[in-house]
Amino acid sequence: MTNTVHTSATASTNSTIANSTKAPTKRSAAANKKATSKKEQLKQAAGAAAETVTSKTREAVSSATQMAENTADESVRLAADQAQQIARDGQQRTEHVMQAVSRAFAAGSESLERDGMNVSASYVRATADGLQRAATEVDRFDTGRLTGKLEDFVRERPLMTMGALAIAGFALAGSLKRSERS
Repeated sequence: MTNTVHTSATASTNSTIANSTKAPTKRSAAANKKATSKKEQLKQAAGAAAETVTSKTREAVSSATQMAENTADESVRLAADQAQQIARDGQQRTEHVMQAVSRAFAAGSESLERDGMNVSASYVRATADGLQRAATEVDRFDTGRLTGKLEDFVRERPLMTMGALAIAGFALAGSLKRSERS
């Protein structure tokens, strides 16, 4: 009898175990199917969100690029305007200085002629005339062309240029010494 009770209890336990093992398997398959469906929905939603983020990022980058290009263009335009103004100011100052130096050379030429140094006076006079012509042409040329003309003048007449600069240096030194004495 003990054996029968034991066998009957074992059979009942085995039956319960078998039923409990089968039930979760059916629930797991349904849960897996439902989870897979949810997973696919989430995957599609994530893909759509990623496309939206990508699209918005592209729009933001495009907008930022356009703003940067506009800012760069405006900066270049402002810099060019400022450079042109500086060049115009420089041209005016250069013209005034060249005219003043030309007058100084002309006065030096006259002084040399009075002292009987006609050959030297003619070179100084030619330099004064050249500076005067260059001063009157400053406004006619852009700075690039003017620089080229001055470079050409110096290349074509290096001795005259060095002599003119030396005389200008002596004249300036003499002027400074006289102003110190006064």
